[in-house]
Amino acid sequence: MQTLHIQDTQIIILPDPITGQQIIRIQATPLGAHIARALGSPTLTHGFYSLPHTPDLDERLCSIIDAFIGLRYAHPQLLQLVLFSQDNPEVQR
Repeated sequence: MQTLHIQDTQIIILPDPITGQQIIRIQATPLGAHIARALGSPTLTHGFYSLPHTPDLDERLCSIIDAFIGLRYAHPQLLQLVLFSQDNPEVQR
């Protein structure tokens, strides 16, 4: 099981106890509802949207990731790469 967080929304990736297929569970917050609906047709149980991780879902997920990466690189002023930090000795010139 792996747990991730986006703002106040928990995302859990775990195997289905019966089939072993990977399930993505997204906490039923307003953000979670948008994410779940963008990925497919989720079912809502016990405060989480559930989606089986199918090849179709994986393709949608990759497309969304690619789109956000493209948005990020389309506006280079928003990229903030730390090249040097006096506060962090591990980051060197």
